[in-house]
Amino acid sequence: MSEKEYVKNIKLICELLQSDPTPGVILKLRESFETLSKQLKAGPFLEVFEATLSNIPFSALFSLLAAPDNKLIVTVAEVTGQLLKPVTWPMVHQTFEEYIIQGLAHPHPVVKALVLRQFLKCEQKADPLCDIGMAMDYLLSEESVSAIKTLLAGNESQRFRVYDVVAAAIKDSDSSFEFFRQE
Repeated sequence: MSEKEYVKNIKLICELLQSDPTPGVILKLRESFETLSKQLKAGPFLEVFEATLSNIPFSALFSLLAAPDNKLIVTVAEVTGQLLKPVTWPMVHQTFEEYIIQGLAHPHPVVKALVLRQFLKCEQKADPLCDIGMAMDYLLSEESVSAIKTLLAGNESQRFRVYDVVAAAIKDSDSSFEFFRQE
C-alpha cells in the first residue's frame, strides 16, 4: 500500500523546516501548508491531525508566524486554527500561554484573530473546568483590547471576527458587557 498523501506532505514540511529559509523554501512551505489545510478539511481529520502533531510541533508552527511571507503567515494561521479546534481553553492556556501574548501583539490581523478565537472556547456551562474569569482576564487585558481596536480598524471580515468574540464574551460575562460598553 502506498504512503498516504498527507503523510508525504507532512514529511516534506518537516524537511523544509530543517532548510535555510530561502525564498524557494518559503514558497514550498506555503504550498505545502496550503495542501495540509485542504487535507485537514477533507479528512479523515483525526488521522491527519495526529500525523501532523506527531511530526510538526506547535512551536514550529508558531515560529512560522514570524515568516517574512504574508501568504505563509495566513496559511500557517489557518492550519494552526484547524489544529486548535479540538483543544479546550484550559489546555490552550496551560500549554500555549506564552504564545497568547505574542499572538495578540503580532502585526498580522489573522494571527490576532486566531488568538482572540481561543478565548471563545471557555464556556463554563459546557466545561466546568474552564475558568471563565481567567479567559476574561486575557480578553480584557491591555494587549487584547489593543488587538481588538486594531482589528476593528481593519476590513469588514476582521471587524466581523471581533464582533463575534465580543458578543460571545458579553454572553458569558456581565463584567465584559460593562467593560466593552465603556470602551
